[in-house]
Amino acid sequence: MKKIKIITDSSCDLTIDELNELDVDFVPAYVIIDGKKYKQHVNITTDEMYHQLIVEKKTITSAASSPGEFHKVYERAFKEAESIIIITIHGKLSAMYSTAKMVADKFFPKRDITVVDSKTASFAHAILVQEAAQLVKLGKSKDEIVARLRFLAENTKALPLLDTLEYLYRGGRIKLYQRLLGSLVGIKALVLIDKKGSNMDAKVKGRKNALIQMKMCGLQILDRLIIKRLYVAYSNNKDLAIEVADFLLENSPGDIEISIGQLGAVVGVHGGNDVVGFGFVGEYNVKMFSSVGETTKDFIKEKLQIVKG
Repeated sequence: MKKIKIITDSSCDLTIDELNELDVDFVPAYVIIDGKKYKQHVNITTDEMYHQLIVEKKTITSAASSPGEFHKVYERAFKEAESIIIITIHGKLSAMYSTAKMVADKFFPKRDITVVDSKTASFAHAILVQEAAQLVKLGKSKDEIVARLRFLAENTKALPLLDTLEYLYRGGRIKLYQRLLGSLVGIKALVLIDKKGSNMDAKVKGRKNALIQMKMCGLQILDRLIIKRLYVAYSNNKDLAIEVADFLLENSPGDIEISIGQLGAVVGVHGGNDVVGFGFVGEYNVKMFSSVGETTKDFIKEKLQIVKG
């Protein structure tokens, strides 16, 4: 029997194949469409969810798994391991963290279960899951792994750029006049999900300008990563993510892994169509996005020097 089993919830947005490759089990989050519950990765795919949200214009919300789902996954894990580390979505965004702890404390009081709050969502959460799985393979102790995860969680960040405010309005996150004003002037909203919670971090007019700012912001993030991995995430338009990722790959140090992934229900239902964003562990501040003019000038200067040299 191996010593440690890593578990997460499906809101980390890794695919089933990716989770299987990492030897990580998961508790499925619920996707609720017009009042009917579905389990993410079990009886609804991410593409099906976006079709219902964007094409069918259905009302969609997400919800934490039931205590029974956690109980079932814990029982299965203890058949192959002595200890469990479960990494959940931010406790301020979902009841996943509190439910995971409640089930552990109430039903498994004598077993070794540690619940770690990722303090973020989606692919920033996924990076913690990948790190934990790697540390298990390296033979690190449970205490070492938990300490590392809790340090990283203080620096995790998800940074989606929303092309429309429509889905924030549908989910009750903004008022009607804000949605109408945003549509009228073409506002794109940048949302930051970190240890403080989820907040609108910046606004920008126009898709073209927004994409330029995301690309230049991405370059600055690459210089400040704690783990040399960056996810470029998208909702239903993969081409946007490819455009941003290709730019970063062409202009980044070769030691950074840049991946593309599709956002799931937790971020996706509030972002809707044409979301593009980042998931990473590292430093960020809003000036890295909003001060794109100076960053762009410096970038062009550097490229001209390379050409002249």
